[in-house]
Amino acid sequence: MGIWTGKLAEDGEYEVDTVSLDDLVFLKKFPPPKVIKIDVEGREILVLEGAKKLLKEMSPTLFIEIKEFDKCYNLFISSGYKLELIKGSNELFFAYKV
Repeated sequence: MGIWTGKLAEDGEYEVDTVSLDDLVFLKKFPPPKVIKIDVEGREILVLEGAKKLLKEMSPTLFIEIKEFDKCYNLFISSGYKLELIKGSNELFFAYKV
């Protein structure tokens, strides 16, 4: 579990507790998701790092907006995923296990 600080408005911040997908599934025993949508404005690698075990062992399908492709690509490949750019987008991908 961690804490993330984000801005709700130009003049303020709000802290929220966070938990990784791996912790939710493997420690807290939540059922593993079959499909995940990720749109976190450039923080994709943080979400993916917190879901490494889930990606490798449970193989959910992802719809993910990737702002920094180079940071995420190796993690997907090492987890056995294929990425396909969704037509009409330059940052939205369909990721699935091959």
